[in-house]
Parts: sequence; C-alpha cells; structure tokens
Amino acid sequence: MLLRAIVLSLLALFLSLGSAQAATIFHRGNISEPDTLDPQKYFSDYEAEIIRDLFVGLLTIDAKARPIPGLAKDWTISPDGLTYTFNLRKDAVWSDGRPVTATDAVFAFHRALDPSTKAAYTTQIFAIKNAEALFLGKAKPSDLGVIAKDPHTLDIVLTRPQPTLLLLLANLPMIYPLPRHAIEANPQGWARAGSMVSSGAFVLAEWKVGNKVRLTKNARFYDAASVKIDEVHYYPTVDDNTALNLFRAGQLDMNPRFPPNQLPWLRKNLSGQFKIVPALWVTYLVPNIRKAPFSDPRVRRALHLAISRDVLTAKVLRNGEKPYWGIVPDVIENYVSPITPDNRPLPERQTEARSLLSAAGFDPGKPLAFTFSHRAGFHNRLAAVAVASMWADIGVKADLTQADVSAHYDKLRAGNFDIADAGYSDNADPEYFAYLLETKSVEVNYGAYSNKTYDAMVERARAILDRTARFRAFQDAERLAIGENAVIPMFLSVERVLIKPYVKGLEENPLGQYPSRFIRIEGRP
Repeated sequence: MLLRAIVLSLLALFLSLGSAQAATIFHRGNISEPDTLDPQKYFSDYEAEIIRDLFVGLLTIDAKARPIPGLAKDWTISPDGLTYTFNLRKDAVWSDGRPVTATDAVFAFHRALDPSTKAAYTTQIFAIKNAEALFLGKAKPSDLGVIAKDPHTLDIVLTRPQPTLLLLLANLPMIYPLPRHAIEANPQGWARAGSMVSSGAFVLAEWKVGNKVRLTKNARFYDAASVKIDEVHYYPTVDDNTALNLFRAGQLDMNPRFPPNQLPWLRKNLSGQFKIVPALWVTYLVPNIRKAPFSDPRVRRALHLAISRDVLTAKVLRNGEKPYWGIVPDVIENYVSPITPDNRPLPERQTEARSLLSAAGFDPGKPLAFTFSHRAGFHNRLAAVAVASMWADIGVKADLTQADVSAHYDKLRAGNFDIADAGYSDNADPEYFAYLLETKSVEVNYGAYSNKTYDAMVERARAILDRTARFRAFQDAERLAIGENAVIPMFLSVERVLIKPYVKGLEENPLGQYPSRFIRIEGRP
C-alpha cells in the first residue's frame, strides 16, 4: 500500500509539472508599476494596456488597434447621429459567471461621472446627454443619456454629433461596462487580485508590487477559443537597459522600449528582434503658466525658439523621432499640421530668444533659472540634458530633476513644477490632442493654459461631421494655442519594441497597443 501511495504521489507530481510546462506564458515588459487596475481610476498607457487585457468595452480593438465589436455584437446609429443603439452579446458573462447586461454599462457611465471616482478622462464623454451636468452635480443619474432598454439593449443619446464615439467606446477603459454586483459588494477592494471580476480575455490572478502582474486566461470570455495564451506576466521594466538585459537573457518575450543608443548593437546582434514603428505619440514640454515667469508669453516663446529639434532628433536621440512643432500628430490620416516649422538658422533664433528674455527682465546678470522636471529613463534623460544645454546657450539655467513615470505625472497634475516634459498618445483623431489644452481638461492640461476662444473653437470643431471641415477647424484651434506657446512641442516619437521571433500575432500600429488575446507563442526554445 505504501509503495502504491508513493507511485501515485510521484505520478501526480509529474502530471502537475507537465501541466505547468505546457502552460503558454507571455512575458511582457511594462514601463512602470501600475498605480491601479480599476478601469476608471487609471491614468497612464501602461495601466490601460493591462486593463484592456482584463476588460472589454461595448467595442474593443483588434490586433492593429482598430475598433471591432466587443460586448456589443452590433449597433445602429440614428439618421441625425445623436442616438446609438447597441445590442449586447447574450453569451457575454463576467468571469464569475454572472451575465453582462446593459445595466452594467449604465452603471459604468454613472460611476465614471461621479466626481468621487476621480476618473481622469470624463470631459471626453460630455457630448452624452446630461453627462457634464451629472458630473457637475446639476443632474440626476437617471437623466443621463445612457439607457438600458432591456438586459441586452443599450441606448447612448448625444446632445451633439460625436464622430469619434465608437473609437472612444473601444479604446477608453473608463467607459467599459463594469460588474456592478462585484463593485457594490467590495467598493474599495474589488480591483485587487482575488477579488476582481472582469469581462476580457484574461483575469487578474496575482499582483506583486515591484515584481509582476500575472493574468490567467478567462475560460468564460466570449471568444476564449481563439485565445492561445494561458498566462500573461507584466513586469515593471522602468529602466530600458535593464529591460534589454532581461530580454537578452530570455526572461522577457517583449518590451515596449529599448535604449536608443543600443540601436546599432541591436541591428548587428539581434536583427529581427526589434521593431521601430511610427507612433501616434507627441513629446512636448509644459510650462507652468500658473506662475511667473512662465505666465509671460515672451519667456515661453524664447524657450521654444532656443530648441533645435533637428539636432535633438538626428544627433542626440538618433532613433527615428520626427522633429515637430505642433501638438496634433500628422500621423493621423489626412491631418496636416498647421504649424510651420521655424527653419531659420539657430543663431538667428537664439538672438530673438535673448531679446525676448531681456524684454521680460532677464539678462546675464539676472538669468532665467528654473527646475526642469523630466521622466526617468535613458531616452528621456538624454533629451532633457540636450534641451537644457540648448537653453544654456541663451543664458538660461535649467536644473534637471527626474522621477519615475507615475510620480512625474502625479507632480504635473498637482501643478508642482516649473517646466516638465510630457508625452501623449490617444485615438487617431485631432479631437483627442486638442483636448490637452482645453481649460476644462484639468486632468491633462498640466500647465493650466486657458483661452476661451480656443475652448470655443475646439467645441465647435467636435460637432462637425464632415471630416475635411472638421480637420480644418481643429487646425485653426491648434494654430491659436501653439502660437501662444501653450506648450512647447519637440518631436513625434516612435515605438521601439523588443520582440522575440517566436512571438506571433503582434501587429504594428501607431497607437502602440498590443492586446495579448491575439498573441501566439510558436517555437519558443
């Protein structure tokens, strides 16, 4: 009997080991530790990437980040463009087996518009009937134009046309349907491992801060049969050099960045294991207009003039970045930036910059001095050092300070900075970049730029249905804000992705979104 028991125990052990070895795990780097995985409390792309693996919207994205049906199998739009009717999948359930209903979608919108939730992107849905009024406490939740007609039919009613609504429903986790029953049962802890109930291809199995976020396949996902990954492990690869070392050691299958100075080495030694993709991502500097001297447009323009974007991109970063003078990327199809590059020789621009600083009260005896905050990471540091050196050439003293991405943006949202770098990516429509500089966009308008004319121009542009006329209206608004140096654009970024050759299904896209549900691992050593 003892021998039989030992044999059975060993057999069980070998079977369990075999099962573990058979599990297909996708090891992904992520540029920072997430602060939250609550779809309505996140702020950054590195959080949204994980959240999109866990949750599905009424629409979702395909491997190329294009909108496709999600929890809604189809929809109709009224002739006036103001009413969208969504038919939810009857086979969609939460990871705990409860059905996904239209009421869950209504609950998500109500929660997003509750100021106590502190959702970051509420202004993007103010076209919905009574959304802004609800957010401001001037309407009741029942007044909101998001209506469950029955368990599987949902209406969204707008006060003005919003041509980008379907893009938002696919890409903005803040408005993905949420499990009302789970949140009401555990409002503070529902988004933690062991408590989270989700609707996507994966569920949250484990979250070890500073180590990894581990997701496992959701057997109840409506398209589970097509998901080829058993587990996704997200690692906070804050340092690009460390990430490259982990990738070389085989501990990462993918990382969204690599050090730009390693590009020659990668081309020689790891050809075919990286991608450089034009990105819908603008990098810019934010002057804190709340306080002097950055409230003075002469100072802002002087700092803008002193930067040689060509030198910065071609000689310093050398990674395919594109010099840029606007805030709306021209990576957006058919969008032409209205901002004309200042191609005067740098010495001529420096002379004008010194004159502007002198007029603002600064000279060699009383130089302009401030703290320049930037995001951690080799690439960001390289850019910051170069820009500070260019400013030094016009007599400006910039004291560099850095913080990890999460802490950096916390500081920006609090207004605790002089000048800071920032990066932004969103849907492929100028509306979502114009939004950065609206007075009401306090969550992303870090420098507190405010111009009522600009706000009105953006609001008018949003409602225009004709694409050509719409883009022209956004160009006019951009020309105004950049003309006032509301921010100081520097360059359009590229996605620098490390990817093992056995990782299949990753499709290049300018949004840099790579849903794990479409990934396959084939032939891993």
